[in-house]
Amino acid sequence: MTAIPLQLADAVQRMLEAEELDPTPVVDFAPTLEREQLTEPKIVVAPGNVLSEVISRSGVRSADHIVQVAVIKAVKPSDRDDVRACIEQCSSIAKLCATKPLEDGDENTLRTVPKTINHEPLYDREKLTAGVFLGVITITYGAPGGVS
Repeated sequence: MTAIPLQLADAVQRMLEAEELDPTPVVDFAPTLEREQLTEPKIVVAPGNVLSEVISRSGVRSADHIVQVAVIKAVKPSDRDDVRACIEQCSSIAKLCATKPLEDGDENTLRTVPKTINHEPLYDREKLTAGVFLGVITITYGAPGGVS
């Protein structure tokens, strides 16, 4: 069985891909953030950390897992329309993630909904100054089925 964080990232990527977003979301562990290497916009899904793990009296384990979705695009900081479009895309992705349950392909072993979704800050100001829009949505999921 694949580790839960990887399963969650893959499931989020499939859910977003089904929405026919442009560009097509991909799972990437180390996305490029340098303006010179950003030839096209990206939506990147990355597995995150295990936030906390609890073992109940009965020995059942549960954990919270993070998945991050990033919108990355080379922009001119002065192009307000382009920056606004990126922020709107981040907001629509956050809304999708909040309303759509995740399922793990045919197995359906990964049914879960987010516990929290955080989209703060709206974008990385330091990256924007360097000509790169970076908006990150952090989604916290509880472990499906009480496993980690």
